[in-house]
Amino acid sequence: MSEPASPQGSTVRRREFLKVLGAGTAAVATVGCGTDHVQKLIPYVHHPDETVPGVSTYYATTCRECAAACGVIAETRDGRVIKLEGNPDHPLSRGALCARGQAAPQGLYNPDRFRGPMIRKGGKLAPATWQEAMQLFTQRVGEAKSRGQGGGVVFVNQHESGSFPGFLDAWLGANGFPAHVSYDAEANSAVMEANRQAYGVAWPAYRFTAARLIVSFSADFLDGWGASVPQQLDFADARAKLDGAPRFVYVGPRRSLTGLNADEWVPCKPGTELVVAQALSGAMSAEAAAAQCDVPAEQLTRLAREVAATKPALFLAGGNGANALELAQTVNRMNQSA
Repeated sequence: MSEPASPQGSTVRRREFLKVLGAGTAAVATVGCGTDHVQKLIPYVHHPDETVPGVSTYYATTCRECAAACGVIAETRDGRVIKLEGNPDHPLSRGALCARGQAAPQGLYNPDRFRGPMIRKGGKLAPATWQEAMQLFTQRVGEAKSRGQGGGVVFVNQHESGSFPGFLDAWLGANGFPAHVSYDAEANSAVMEANRQAYGVAWPAYRFTAARLIVSFSADFLDGWGASVPQQLDFADARAKLDGAPRFVYVGPRRSLTGLNADEWVPCKPGTELVVAQALSGAMSAEAAAAQCDVPAEQLTRLAREVAATKPALFLAGGNGANALELAQTVNRMNQSA
């Protein structure tokens, strides 16, 4: 076998050639490496006895991405959550989990999240140690308690289920503060108020499987309106029936995810869902409603006849506009007579 030749024509022995090649590879491999920014990855300070490195551990818990509080199974590995899935034993979500629940770990590991306590200094939030934060918190709680009569303290928290609200109110009461305020920015307040007036509860159970006709007035019940996951399951069960599957009509200016699953879409002008509901319930003539909602009178007349002839039917109201409460009240009256 011939030896590789150098550019000058001299012969380079194979052993020398391999030495040069190995040295060059080692040099390339070490480019950019250094010890200036050495970091150590320590999963645990005190390693739990029931865990094995590299082997997943599963915990049953509750999703907090919305007020529905679906049951989830959290897969953890070396002390870190790596995946969420629905809990098949949970009576509400029955093993299903929506996209928001699946994406919850992204918020846990978001690079822009707060990594520790923050204290406002000079109008801006600045990082602080836990000792500084606890000292300031203890100081402010003491000052509020010394003022008496609740100390002007208002504790605002997102909507919670389970035992945490009771625990929170017990702590507030022990310090002389009023009970916390539960606030859900995504709640359909108008619909909940109309439900209290009609049924005595904020959110009744909607039986999709029992209906032969479903009409939604901008209620995006498959994506964000109410408890999405159990509603998705119930709607899927209803539509999967071989005999007697309900027909679904969606009324709204925008064809949402729920509207895309409808048999018929009624594209009314924004804010005129109430007019369509009044036309379908017989409280307004189709001609008068058509002039306001920009829906053909013939279509409204046909749908009104279908509503009157199809029993049982389910009607849903969405939106938080100026007439949202009146729309929800009208829809509830339609449900009571369906």
